[in-house]
Amino acid sequence: MLAAVVSGGFTLLRGAVGLATATAVPAPPLPSHVAMPVLCRARPRHQRWPNGSIVGPSAGFISHLAVDPSSATRVLRVCTPSTIAPHGGVEEDLPRSTPPRSTTNNESQQAKARREARFDEEGEYRVFRELLEGKKTRFVSRVMYDGTNYKGFQLQGHGLPTVQGVLEKALSTRFQTYVPVVAAGRTDTGVHSVGQAVHFDLPNANEDLSQLAYSMNQMMPEDVRVWNMSVAPPSSPWQVEKGWPWSSMLNARGKRYSYRLFVGPVMSPLDRLYRAHASQAAGSPINVDLLYQTIPKLVGKHDFAGFSNEVTKRATLKKEDGLGEFNTVRTVYSAEIIDEGGGNIRLDFHLDGALYRMVRNMVGALLAVAAGRLEPEVIDEIFATRVRDSRLIYAAPAHGLTLDTVLYDGYG
Repeated sequence: MLAAVVSGGFTLLRGAVGLATATAVPAPPLPSHVAMPVLCRARPRHQRWPNGSIVGPSAGFISHLAVDPSSATRVLRVCTPSTIAPHGGVEEDLPRSTPPRSTTNNESQQAKARREARFDEEGEYRVFRELLEGKKTRFVSRVMYDGTNYKGFQLQGHGLPTVQGVLEKALSTRFQTYVPVVAAGRTDTGVHSVGQAVHFDLPNANEDLSQLAYSMNQMMPEDVRVWNMSVAPPSSPWQVEKGWPWSSMLNARGKRYSYRLFVGPVMSPLDRLYRAHASQAAGSPINVDLLYQTIPKLVGKHDFAGFSNEVTKRATLKKEDGLGEFNTVRTVYSAEIIDEGGGNIRLDFHLDGALYRMVRNMVGALLAVAAGRLEPEVIDEIFATRVRDSRLIYAAPAHGLTLDTVLYDGYG
């Protein structure tokens, strides 16, 4: 991510690892409407710049942007701090930032609208600028959804149904313009939520939110509902320093998940969409006492790489984008089993954040132990080696998992 600082009559964008060294272009004092954070989009991988040179992968972010308000021209000066641009190219002056990529025949109209809503024609990050200039106001809302009929929360290609797609369609229909939605985190296909949080930006700061929530709920399918809609809280001090707005993702300070299991012999068909049959999920009958014995091992600050999927892929992409190392350390504040009666139990987890499929793999490890395939000490081994044997530990079925809430300061 980038943030701007104003010094000596010019504006510089600060990179993720500090300000790149460069000779500034003198400019007249910036007027108040220019002396504010300005963000540019990340350089795409293998981008061809206007001078014909090729910037390979790992190019990272544009280091800074000099603005000359007298002529309203922008000059990008691409620098080469090794931690951001390990390709080692020399500093080059470019006439302007690279615009967003052109639309391909395979790109959906929804994807095109989403891209154009994020970036203007010069490639600058439009969202931050509109918020800083007061042209839009950020709102936050809770979302409940039954994930049975959706391919997860995040938008997918090929017109697949997603919760994000439902929310954006309702908002865009209501305001007759594309309105992007950003969630606190993704949920997998089939995972449910009663307390997901999203933010979105609207031009009217005085929007009647109760009426908006009612209208959206009328337009959306019955398995998705919004509630507790309000103006987003103020930015945190570190965001104010960087010039960033409040974010449903970045400002989350914790999450609570629950996983519902049936540990008896015959489960009610009425529970089949929201509760997993423990014996079927484990592949054999389980010993519930072993669940109680093993679950405390998950509590604490650990490297959960072994409980996640696609760690290597995500780490590589993050490094190529110049965002540093992929941190797989997470803290589980509590993990407990609640007896709901009638053979039903609930596993509650309170954590600071979850890696991809982390919670489902944790439950899968617990079931593998309860089924007798592994000893409880396998949890310690996974933390130590950062690897789990997927032949013995299966991810628990998605439909048993619910995102109960995302925790914030200043928003309930």
